[in-house]
Amino acid sequence: MDTVGGCLALCGMKPQDNSFWEAAAFIDINGPHHLPKISQKLQDQLNAYFAWEKNQSWPHFLKITDVTMLVKNASIILQEIINYNPNIQDPDSISQKLIQCGQKWYSEIRVKVEKALVYENEHFRVFKPSTDIFTASSYYSSKFNRIVKATITYNTNTEVLTLAFEDGGKTIFC
Repeated sequence: MDTVGGCLALCGMKPQDNSFWEAAAFIDINGPHHLPKISQKLQDQLNAYFAWEKNQSWPHFLKITDVTMLVKNASIILQEIINYNPNIQDPDSISQKLIQCGQKWYSEIRVKVEKALVYENEHFRVFKPSTDIFTASSYYSSKFNRIVKATITYNTNTEVLTLAFEDGGKTIFC
């Protein structure tokens, strides 16, 4: 989203909504486990974009390539998401449909993450995912209603053990 937003800003086409872009920057810098710190509307808007983005088959470019249409398409989606008003319920609204898809996507991700959880306490969470679901940044514990300091993930497919620290390892050293 930050790349698309940057391209749109350079072209003078960035959809304006300071609270949306501030929330996007906050989550980009601090991680998705901080979503509960922003308003529900902003959570829904960001998840709508993340869900849309996950369903795109972005090509991997190996040379200089004109990406104008990709950026324009993302701009249209961003504008719809930014235009979303939770006080207006219109089942035919593109904005509403994007938000609903984002809510569904986020809910499904949370279920998969929690299904992979094998242990947690107030300091860390342990995951053993059997799918390609990413759990290393799942620091938020709904059981303790807080962000824990670390996650431990054992990926059964790759047999890789990952230790991840919410603060990037500033207070815990391994």
